[in-house]
Amino acid sequence: MQHFRKAAAAAAAVLLLGTGIPGAQAADRPAGTERGTLSSGARYVIDTPADWNGTLLVWSPGYIGGAPGGEAAGGPGGAAREWLLQHGYALAGSKPTTNGWAVKELLRDQQEVVDTAAAALGEPEKTIAWGTSMGGL
Repeated sequence: MQHFRKAAAAAAAVLLLGTGIPGAQAADRPAGTERGTLSSGARYVIDTPADWNGTLLVWSPGYIGGAPGGEAAGGPGGAAREWLLQHGYALAGSKPTTNGWAVKELLRDQQEVVDTAAAALGEPEKTIAWGTSMGGL
């Protein structure tokens, strides 16, 4: 599964590079991570690059087993996350309040994640939904 995640992240990065997405005007904003809670109780995260290119990637996680809880992720971690941030992509995502099959919850929360990110970053030029497994639906 780990190899699949790395391959999917690399494919997404290559796809994004090949789209010819124009860069947004860079605004003065600090790079960093914002975490919080949506109105549904779901957790969210927004990772802001130092030089935002105007594209917001909204991540939906795969099926999560075990006890509920934990933090939201804006995408896969490691090298893929660092590459995307270094190339100006803002990353956002949510973590439902329950585990298991949560497609309905992820879809319900996605617009609020986008709105929250837009309030923090400014209106994105492009918003791309992506995910793994269940979140890729």
